[in-house]
Amino acid sequence: MSPQNKKGTRTSPRSTAKTSRGPVTVPNEAAQAPVAVPNEILARIFSFAVDDLPSESSMQTAMYIGKTCKRWRTLLYSTPSLWSRLSLEFVDIDDGTMDGVQKTTSVRGLRKCLALSHPMPLYIKFCVRYSTSDMIIYSRLAHCDPDIQIAMYMLLAQSSRWKQVSFVGTTYTIGLLHSLRHLKSQVLESLTIRALGNTPPTYSTYFDSGPIDLASRLKCLDINFYIPNLRPNWSCLKSLSMGFKDVDSCRQVLAKSSNLETLTITHIGSETKEGPGIGGLIMPNVRELNLSACAACHLFDGLKVPSLVNLGLIQPSDEQLHNAHQSREIRQECPEYPSPSDADKRIVGILENSGVQVKNFNAAWYSVPSSISSTLPLVQDASVVSLRLDSEVEMIFLDKLVHAKPPLFPAVQELHLFSDMITGPEAFLASLGMIEEIVRTRRAAGLRKFTLSRDTEWEDELEQDLPAFIYASSSLAQTLCQMNKAQDFEAQWTLGPMNEDILAYAAAFKAPLV
Repeated sequence: MSPQNKKGTRTSPRSTAKTSRGPVTVPNEAAQAPVAVPNEILARIFSFAVDDLPSESSMQTAMYIGKTCKRWRTLLYSTPSLWSRLSLEFVDIDDGTMDGVQKTTSVRGLRKCLALSHPMPLYIKFCVRYSTSDMIIYSRLAHCDPDIQIAMYMLLAQSSRWKQVSFVGTTYTIGLLHSLRHLKSQVLESLTIRALGNTPPTYSTYFDSGPIDLASRLKCLDINFYIPNLRPNWSCLKSLSMGFKDVDSCRQVLAKSSNLETLTITHIGSETKEGPGIGGLIMPNVRELNLSACAACHLFDGLKVPSLVNLGLIQPSDEQLHNAHQSREIRQECPEYPSPSDADKRIVGILENSGVQVKNFNAAWYSVPSSISSTLPLVQDASVVSLRLDSEVEMIFLDKLVHAKPPLFPAVQELHLFSDMITGPEAFLASLGMIEEIVRTRRAAGLRKFTLSRDTEWEDELEQDLPAFIYASSSLAQTLCQMNKAQDFEAQWTLGPMNEDILAYAAAFKAPLV
């Protein structure tokens, strides 16, 4: 018996390969011992595998990883950073009982994540949302499942470790915060609090009367309701999204926020006060400015943003309803339709005072073409353009995009069109031919990316829309599929909150018949 075949002797399987010099025996690489992967790389791989903690699926994935071998198990449970990014979501189930809640969150898993992540800073997304526009659900969702309250309290107990946190939910849910006085984490950099529904958070009626000092290192603040006496370190903020009860309070805050790079104003009340303080203001570092219609309408004169690159005319989503700005200090809701001419005039003033060339332009207001007729000529150099299609005016505006001389947005390289389901399916179908012509003509002029989306936040509205295969059977869908074959062009068309891929449907229509 040869030494290679003796019992207990390890051998490496070999294979024979033919070369120009004759047969050569080489080791079978598949049977060799694996190369040890450094812990840093393994931890990075694990982070992608468990990126949705503390959901049941991610917790189960973590369990399978831990069962692989002792080394993996030790690394997994001794690396706090793997457990520090948390996403908690509670969604109502519209099953007719008004008390169903779909959870992507495991409270038991949350408890484990909080323990294993200690003492690392926490990145938290907490969301309570709705799948229906039925307003009754709003008041029932947060009360019908105790896990929502338990999860909120568990997170509050870890507030000293918060680094980036986002709370979006019912006014009852946000009311569980009770006070912002505990938000003094030395590592807190980003804070988002958005209330859904028709009433302000419960705690705004008995909020502490004294000043509320937030974390000194806070860089990003996003809040959609008025909190009296809120006093972060304004000069440290890099990003601010906020509503204001009047133009005076808006200017006072902006004057203190000299280092802002991104500014979003979701609301400015119509009340004004006479006296000093209303006048010119230069914000030298702002590169992105987003304004709701009422914010643009009531903004003070003389605002200069000489570094402006991105301009957004935003339509507040359900997470930023204007009536969420109510409080004891704001008794009236924002007008549903602020004066378009006043808003247009303010925007023109900002652009002319700043002397800038906007590169990214997003117009999401309803009836955009008619409401910003004076603004459009000042943003013609934009290379990235996003537009909302409104059923009342979309055909007129689309016609201008096709036939205007000189053409609108001649330098556009990315065009994004959005149509929500308030626009009926018939009107949307009627516009597809015009959109196809726009894509064809702009493609020849240098368009490199085109996206079309049709969406709603409510499942009941989605049920009233047409099925995806009807849109996929359109000439526009087939044209976009053909254009997508070019290496220098990208097209996308999605439908609904699940982003159904219309072009994937369209491509499937051309599959050979079996």
